[in-house]
Amino acid sequence: MIKEYYGNDYFEWQKKSGLLTAKLSTFKFSKYIEKEKKVLEFGCGGGFLLDKLDVRQKKGVEVNPFALQSCLAKGLDVVTNLDEIPDNWADVVISNHVLEHVENPIQELKKIMMKMKHGGIIIFVVPNEKKAKYDTNDINKHLYTWTELNLGNLFNAAGYHLIEVLEVKHRWFPFIGKFIDLFGLAATHFVCRIYGFLFNDLSQIKIVARKK
Repeated sequence: MIKEYYGNDYFEWQKKSGLLTAKLSTFKFSKYIEKEKKVLEFGCGGGFLLDKLDVRQKKGVEVNPFALQSCLAKGLDVVTNLDEIPDNWADVVISNHVLEHVENPIQELKKIMMKMKHGGIIIFVVPNEKKAKYDTNDINKHLYTWTELNLGNLFNAAGYHLIEVLEVKHRWFPFIGKFIDLFGLAATHFVCRIYGFLFNDLSQIKIVARKK
């Protein structure tokens, strides 16, 4: 990642929706996260999703020092570099909207594989910004966007066995925070899916793969 982009301003912007993001992102990974598993989150931000996981053991990797402090304040085991994670440790690796920030994705994916147990599962979700225009004021500074094809090719080239690659049409809508308080999580997911189908200029790609 280009670390200078991701300081306190970026974390403060992320933090505003951190808890909501955690609530609305868990469904992407829940099929593969079981209580007895060891889970690693790559790019865990302020630890909002990681904190919600009820698993045997969990670790995170986060380069933003301000986000890292948020994780440590929650009592989470989070480090700044993959090298600090033991080899062959993780049963499951998850990541939500992070790979697009990474300067050398294939190199990072190969390093992540070293941290996974044999047969371990990796689930990454990334944005598909196929119609996004360049904006000099873009706070995200994404280096890549993805399709099912090139994300699958990337993981295959990194040495993973692919299980599935699919588009996820699930998009936030105006006043979603108030809506979830009034109507609950299930109703909010339902509306997010409808909104994602109606406004499909932005979507997400989910990939699930296994360490060979």
